[in-house]
Amino acid sequence: MEPKEFSENVKQCIKELEERVPDFILSFGNNIVAIVKERITQRGEGKDGKFKKYTKKYNAYKTKAGKNQGFRDLTFTGGLMKNFKTYKEGKNYEMGFSNDYNKDLADWNSTYAGVDNVIEPKESEVNEEIDIFQAEIMKILLKYLA
Repeated sequence: MEPKEFSENVKQCIKELEERVPDFILSFGNNIVAIVKERITQRGEGKDGKFKKYTKKYNAYKTKAGKNQGFRDLTFTGGLMKNFKTYKEGKNYEMGFSNDYNKDLADWNSTYAGVDNVIEPKESEVNEEIDIFQAEIMKILLKYLA
């Protein structure tokens, strides 16, 4: 490859990276959110294992309401998990809750579930998504620079 052609390829590579990386980041966040939601609502697990059980009183309340899966799933109305998402804050993407009510509810649930942060992803979950992110970046680099 001639230097002029290589220089043009680098420019095109940078342009495509600038266009596509924000989508990769959003996809990364959305995938992590989906994984965490599934782990919480379907298995009652935080990043370090099963959540503490509900109190007997709350367990009975959820059972009476027909909303008990037999484990702490952080769902009753569905509002908390519905509001847990990836959203753009200025130039940055955030994973979490876009309103204070759900932030406070998640903090309350963290306390009662016996964890630091009920929505925290596992290191392995993050690493899997990083691998996907890196593979997408490598495809672009190889397209222009190989």
